[in-house]
Amino acid sequence: MSNKKLAYHSFRLAMGISILIHGAVRIPKLTQVADGISAEFADTLLQGTPSLIAGYFIPLAELLVGIGILIGWKVIRYALAAGIALMGILMIGTCLIENWAALPSQIIHAIAFYLLLMSSLTWQPRQKDY
Repeated sequence: MSNKKLAYHSFRLAMGISILIHGAVRIPKLTQVADGISAEFADTLLQGTPSLIAGYFIPLAELLVGIGILIGWKVIRYALAAGIALMGILMIGTCLIENWAALPSQIIHAIAFYLLLMSSLTWQPRQKDY
């Protein structure tokens, strides 16, 4: 295996595990996580039901994105695109509650997902020549 492939697969594995575990550890305590997120957003535009729904959605989305990245193959490009979108959603929330310390981590994850998605080693469908 070339260094390029080894680096790609190692990085993909690390990013998949990172986002998978971040969601997985929250699943057993999903109600508490959702309630906590809802409480954090009590004084924002997303107070109440929207933040409660997000509190249930985000850990599940993190778990599924991580699984998709680890599976690879044809699933990976959609998982990486979903990961970028998820980071965008998280950044909106982070900015609304002014938790500036969390923002760099989300930006780094979005960039990492982007780099993996743009890699020539990530599966992509054949382009039809017309």
